[in-house]
Amino acid sequence: MKRAVTVDEAAYLAKRSRRTIYHWIEWGALDYSSRYIDSEELFKVEAAMRAKRGRPRKNLANLAQGA
Repeated sequence: MKRAVTVDEAAYLAKRSRRTIYHWIEWGALDYSSRYIDSEELFKVEAAMRAKRGRPRKNLANLAQGA
């Protein structure tokens, strides 16, 4: 189900901190349009990060697109 969520909701759903969500937005991995994040996109990025198992790099957007 596609749903727009806030940063706080995204952090809760992904079990990550708000700071991490903002980093993903800053790096271009997540689109943050009109104060909301697409939940499907959030789960793709979170899965890519889980699979990577390491410190995120600035090329996270490329990794997330391949997930």
